[in-house]
Parts: sequence; C-alpha cells; structure tokens
Amino acid sequence: MLAGLELELSDTTLSSSKPADEFTEVSLEQLVGHFQLDYTANQWQVEGKQVQIRMAGEDWPMTTFDVKREQSGALSGDVSFVRLSDVTAMALLMNEMPAILVNTKPAGDLQNVAFTYTEQTGLDELSMSASGVSFLPWQDYPGANDVSFSLDKKKYKGTLELNSRATSIYADTWLPDSVLFDSITGQLTWQNQDASWRVNADALQIWNDDLNILLNGEIQQANGITDTNLILTIQDVVVNTWRNYVPKRILPADFEEWSADAFRQGIIRSGTITMKGDPSAFPFESEPERGSFDMKLNVEDVQLHYGPGWPDIMHVNGTVEGQGNNLLIQSESGQIAGFNFNKVTTTISNLVKSNPILKVSGLLNGSTSNALAFLKQSPLKSRFGSIDDWLQAKGSSDIQLDLTVPLVDPDSAQAKGYVSFNQSQLITKAITGLEVNKINGRLFSVIRAYQQKKLPRQHLMNP
Repeated sequence: MLAGLELELSDTTLSSSKPADEFTEVSLEQLVGHFQLDYTANQWQVEGKQVQIRMAGEDWPMTTFDVKREQSGALSGDVSFVRLSDVTAMALLMNEMPAILVNTKPAGDLQNVAFTYTEQTGLDELSMSASGVSFLPWQDYPGANDVSFSLDKKKYKGTLELNSRATSIYADTWLPDSVLFDSITGQLTWQNQDASWRVNADALQIWNDDLNILLNGEIQQANGITDTNLILTIQDVVVNTWRNYVPKRILPADFEEWSADAFRQGIIRSGTITMKGDPSAFPFESEPERGSFDMKLNVEDVQLHYGPGWPDIMHVNGTVEGQGNNLLIQSESGQIAGFNFNKVTTTISNLVKSNPILKVSGLLNGSTSNALAFLKQSPLKSRFGSIDDWLQAKGSSDIQLDLTVPLVDPDSAQAKGYVSFNQSQLITKAITGLEVNKINGRLFSVIRAYQQKKLPRQHLMNP
C-alpha cells in the first residue's frame, strides 16, 4: 500500500491521558509538509519532505526524514533536523517512556541524524551533529548545559568529537557546585566487543579561568583486567580551586580533611601527570610491577597552610613531584613568618592511605626580630611567646626548621630546629640601658606532643 498526504496543521494541541498533575499537553503551532507511507506485510516506510514545524514559538529549519522498518524488525532512518526539546515534550505525553528520558529531559538541536536499530543488538549505528545539547542530572549521572559534538557509532566502535563552548556541568552527587568550562574540545574513540573494551582520548582539552588541562592516552580492559596509559598536561591551574573539580568521595578521608584548607593560593604554571597500569593497584607501592603514577608540576606564588599553629609558607616558587603514594614539594624561593628561603623541602607520605605524614625541612634567613616573631607565631609560643614583651632585637638570624605533622592528628606534631644569631643585638625592655651586642650563637629547640600527653620540651643556647 502506498499513500501520499499533503498536510497543513495550525494551532493544534496534543494531549495525554495522564493524570492532570503531570505534563499532559503540547501546543503544535504549525506542521506543513508532504508525507508518504509505503506499507506491505511486516515492513513499512515513512518519508517526509519539505516539512515545516513551529513549536514553543520557534521554527524548525526545513526538515526531511525517511524512517523504515524491515521484515526482520530492523529499524533505520535518516533525519535532517531534530529539536530535542520538542521531541521530549511530545514523548512525555506517552504513558510508558524510559526513566532516563523522563528524568533528564534532553534539549538541543540534532542535525543529519542516521541510525539503525534491532531488538537483538540494540542501536547498531548512530551518527549525528549536535549543538546546544542540555540534560538534567539523574541518579549518579551528571547533567550538562550547552554541549556540542559530532558522533559516529558503528556496531562495536565509535568516535565522539567534542567542540563545546560555555558548557556547564551539574554533578550533584559528585561536586558541591556546578562548574563552567569555556571550552571542551577533542576526540574520544572506543571499541567494545564481547568482554573487552578500549577508550582513547586524543587532545581532549578542558579550559576555563581556573585551569587548562589536556588529556591523551587510553584505558582498556580485557579478561577483567584494566590497563591505563594516560598523560595529563596541565597549564595555569589555580591551586585553591582544585577541589571544585575533584569529587570529595574519591579522596582518602585523612588527605581530604587536611587539604580542605591547605592550598590557599598560587598557580600551577605547567606540568604533567602520567599513569600507567592497572588503577586497582594504585598507588603501586606494594605491586610496582602493575603500574606507575608520576607527577611533576611547576608552581608559582603558592601559599601552603601545612600545619595548625605554624606560619604559612608564602610565595613559593618551585616544583611539586609525586611518585605513587608520596608528594615532594621543592621550594626554590618563598617566605615564612617574614623569613626568606631559597630551598625548603616539603614531603607528604602515605598520601592516599591512612595517616598521611607531612614533613617540612629547610633553612630560613632573615632578621633577629623576625626570628623572635616566628617563635611567637608558631607552637613554640607556649615557651617563647612572651619573649618580645621584654626583648627588642636587631641584626640577622637564620632558622633551621624540621617539622613533622601527622595530618590525621596534628596535635601529635614534632618540631625541631634552631635559631642562629649572627651579629645580633638584644635590648631588654625591663632594664633600661641593658644591651647585649654582637650575639653569635644558636637556640636549639625540640617540641613533641602525643595525643593528650605532653612530653617535656627542651632548649639549649650554644654560645
């Protein structure tokens, strides 16, 4: 049977038998076009030519479509244009619709859509170009706004080309707030057959005011074993915003608690992160043969709040390196409590395991008055905090600092070091006219505190 129809509808309302408190009506303001139906036995074909549609106050471009069903039950079609928001609105009138469609309510424009579908194998082929695609978050799946891409899927493999601008991601169950990316570009390819799959990223780049990252590499799984070979290239990352992009639940609890206020400012100017092997063996300490994790970052003007009660390390320029479960921060320059330093080393061990340990070690140089201020601003203030109430100091001094902080229990911190006085002058406020000049020596101190039990502190002046 072959039938043709010239159709023109205007101001038409499509309604549903759903309860009145649900979405039950759609206004179709205009539908004009030539339609042809070819029907024989168990197969049929529907064509639409020069179709004009107006819904929700907006006109579709001139549209054509050709959808057919074979005797085998295979369904295939070509559509020149689809406005997802209108199709979603009409689909929601139906009583039985997939939960993902009902809850995500996709919108956006699709062009040059081609597909094949069978009940046995599902969606075998799908190709399209999409612009301005949006969908709501649902369950553990994120939502997005204004995503543009092209897709070409053929049976067991496919390619996704991303070219999005001003895209928002809504991941309510992953991130505290939505995030906006000025640009998302690059290519993803995949293969999936039997029990094996592989995903490749080629120049996948994400950029906004907080970060610029580029991902290359692949993840594959065969025989239940996952293997990775990924390289993440980083530029211009604002360090105190990184937690906006990393799900809290994937961070070890101890590190998550410490890092909440640790990285206060600074820029990761450039760097790379490389991961190879089976991610289930991360951080590869006990089984190094199963993979590796390496990181090297160049940082500028970083402020690190490394331990409660201690002055922050400020204006750090240097490198951050990570291998597996350990983090090494090599500070080429910076300041702490008014002291300048050329080299201070900060390490965090057990980074992704329980009880991470932070250590700070280095030589600081500055004035003697700054040395006394450092004593007052640090946990040493319980012994030396009132020193500047009765002393004034002049001259230069150095501090050799070694600090160990269990991040899960900062009260158990251990600090040791010394203050070196170089041609310093001390003036007492209590006794007028008493001065001590040309002081050269060293003030050594060790502090330990374990839980609620405080061990004795000791200090020694070596002339």
